[in-house]
Amino acid sequence: MGQGLATAYQVGLLTLIREYQIIKRKGEIFGQIAIEKGYATDADIKKARAIQSKAFREARKKKLVGDILVEKKIITEDQKRLVLRQQTLVEQKFNPAPSQSRKNNADRADDLGLSAYEKKFLRVKALDEDFSAALIEKGIAGQGDIDKARQAQEKAFAQDSTIKVLGDIMVDWNMISRQQMQIIFKAQGRLAESQDADGFRLDISPDQMAAWIHLMPDKGDLSLSDVKTALKAAGVVEGIYPDALIQCGLEPDTRITKFPVAKKDYARRVRDAKGLVSHLEQGLTETREKNKGDLLAEETADNPTGQVTDLLGQLSDKVSTSEFTIRCGTGVRKSMNGRKIIAAKTGQPALSVERLLYVHPAIHVLEDADQRYGPLEPYANLSVSGTITGAYPVTGGHVKAREIRGARIEAIGNVSTNVGITDAVIRAQGDIKARYLHNCRLELFGNLYVENEIFDSHIVCSGKIDSPTCRVVSSRLFAKQGVILAGTGSEKTLPCLVASGSEHHLFAQIRRLTDEIESVQQAFNRLIENRENKHQDVKRTFEKMIELKIFHDRAKQAKQNLSMDLKNKGQQYKLDKKKNILHLLDKFENRMKKAVATLKDLNHTKKKQEKFAVKLTEEITRLTPKIEKQIMGLEQTLYAYLEWARSQPGNSRIEIRGKAFHGTVFRGVWATTTLESDLENFIIRETGTPPQQCQMTME
Repeated sequence: MGQGLATAYQVGLLTLIREYQIIKRKGEIFGQIAIEKGYATDADIKKARAIQSKAFREARKKKLVGDILVEKKIITEDQKRLVLRQQTLVEQKFNPAPSQSRKNNADRADDLGLSAYEKKFLRVKALDEDFSAALIEKGIAGQGDIDKARQAQEKAFAQDSTIKVLGDIMVDWNMISRQQMQIIFKAQGRLAESQDADGFRLDISPDQMAAWIHLMPDKGDLSLSDVKTALKAAGVVEGIYPDALIQCGLEPDTRITKFPVAKKDYARRVRDAKGLVSHLEQGLTETREKNKGDLLAEETADNPTGQVTDLLGQLSDKVSTSEFTIRCGTGVRKSMNGRKIIAAKTGQPALSVERLLYVHPAIHVLEDADQRYGPLEPYANLSVSGTITGAYPVTGGHVKAREIRGARIEAIGNVSTNVGITDAVIRAQGDIKARYLHNCRLELFGNLYVENEIFDSHIVCSGKIDSPTCRVVSSRLFAKQGVILAGTGSEKTLPCLVASGSEHHLFAQIRRLTDEIESVQQAFNRLIENRENKHQDVKRTFEKMIELKIFHDRAKQAKQNLSMDLKNKGQQYKLDKKKNILHLLDKFENRMKKAVATLKDLNHTKKKQEKFAVKLTEEITRLTPKIEKQIMGLEQTLYAYLEWARSQPGNSRIEIRGKAFHGTVFRGVWATTTLESDLENFIIRETGTPPQQCQMTME
């Protein structure tokens, strides 16, 4: 099709014929066994094969010989199952070994100059042909389900360069059970090709600039070496994320279904090639603000980036330079030519971790920010003289208040209070400062400074927890760049967990973003699935119309034959026989009328189904650019977080300047230790060669 040598219809017809030939070959073996067992005669098998061939010619229906014999009541369902069981044994005996078949396919692929990845895909496809035929012969799945799964398999390879086994797709879609798949795989000698073999799958993006790992939900014994081995086997040699980051993704408490393990990021090179100039620190007013209409950043050149290397170390020119190298957040806009970013309001400029440019206007609230005050302006630098409560979610730049209670805050900058924070959920890209934290959930890119106490809280940060006068009680703390505390735990509360050097904060962001991507993709996939289901409805309705038309034509032919017989030999027939013939003629006429009426109804239904399918196609066409842009934006944010994390060194050092109670758990990236007794004034850090030789040692 790509070379213009065949149309989609021609390729589809060839595919249909190929699938029919597989079923026909299986039917021949089925017939031979049925004759040998005495279940059917040679004439029965020939008649069944003739019906099979006719059904394909007239209605493109792929009927199985065994099903036809059961329909004609020549054999029973039990006899069919016995024949199928014997047929499986015969095919295992006379078919070439899977390893030999794969070798022959590889030899033919060498002649075509295919890559190793393409060869692997062709091997999987070849084995899946026999897998499909086995499903049909065993009656486990129908051709429609197999076609649907095969389309998903080919789409995954074409769009995402992902090799998916047909059986895994059908299990994921609940078309077959995993046990049924494994039974057939065992007969094929290919259990190792299933996702179950390694417990994960490695996917490489079409441009070979990113690699993702997909984890099986029921596998808990994966290690970093497993992932590194898979990367090496796939030829990934560049852009691999640090070991500590990948290890964190495999930990039970941070484990998610999928996350990136390698990425080649050329944002800096693209910025240099496009001559990006920042004006964020120039021309600020006394209040450190930019005025509306001020220039914030611009591209001064349009030089090509030239060739770059991808994950496999191969030269590539697939780096996109069409987008502005810094994305627009809130309070800014692009110029008409798309080469400048301009302030859309007066406020303080800020560049976020995900490379979004903002302008935050200053908002001063001289009372409590609560239900009476109403919602606050989003993405502003907030200064609240009173208390921020949980009346409304708060989204801002820098957020400062006397106290925070029960609030949900997302800040691009810092969050600070004069008193403390209670019952709050806060995500911040800057630092958080407070006198105390009670029952809080905090996620921050910056540092945490707490003066007195952290109680019953869960904190993950990519900076450091620098709180030398703060005691921690019944809490879980994770910091990437070190922890300093006055003490941990107490005699009457649950033990604390203090971890340093890990990427728990980053994986909290990855989980949120991948969930958003999955949600957007699933909604779009449901729309596509509805369209495919509607196309299947049209196909089934059309097949019914064909069958009904065949029935009508047969009734018409039978009526004509009876009429001719009555006309030519009517004088020879007795009165009773003439009456019977006339009754049959009336019966055929009524059947023909009913068939015509039903055909009209089916045609009306088919048109409605086709019309609805067209509407769904139009809706999909309209939404596709929007969905792709939304997913691309989320992925850009995700990769920006990862690149930021790659540039930030981790530090497993934990310093306790007071007393740590027994039961406190200290964790690094690779090792964990639990205090058996109370200790005072010590430093604990991770030492040794990762991962096996690492341990937590005290000073």
